[in-house]
Amino acid sequence: MEPKIKKMGIGENIYFILLLLLTSHNSVFADAFPKSSKSLGGPVLSLELLGSYEFGFKETGSFLFWGGIAAVSSPFYGFEINGGPEAAFEIRHYFSAKKNKIWSLSLYSGLAYNFIGEKYGAFTPGLKLTRKKSINQLLQLEPYISLSYPFYFDGEHPFLPYLTFGYRIVFEKKKK
Repeated sequence: MEPKIKKMGIGENIYFILLLLLTSHNSVFADAFPKSSKSLGGPVLSLELLGSYEFGFKETGSFLFWGGIAAVSSPFYGFEINGGPEAAFEIRHYFSAKKNKIWSLSLYSGLAYNFIGEKYGAFTPGLKLTRKKSINQLLQLEPYISLSYPFYFDGEHPFLPYLTFGYRIVFEKKKK
């Protein structure tokens, strides 16, 4: 049975357009957060283009591997854009056992590298609340909120965790 395709609401469209505009003036893309020498942590915005592979276990759980490129920015750091590649492993718990799962809570851990401006990498564990919206069998849109704490490869770290408001465009392969 083919899943029903639900159109995005006006709020989701506005959110998506604002994130695109935020990142359109630079050569964007990566989930390496603002460096700790300039940051205390706090809220950031993220836009990500990813590929992922998800396979389920039990009725409401899944493992997810993903990687791609992302852009991260924050009004608290002058909307400076950090960008580059990222990859992570995620353990998701869906709030519903339906075939087309919508909301999930996950633990994740990943690596990211910033190549815009100062170059640096980070290992980032976190907790994420995601709403998954299937466009077709391959494409997913995933607005999310996460709380994460990056550990930079040079040993530095921010004072506070980051609260990320993000939007993921995901090309997903699922194990049946």
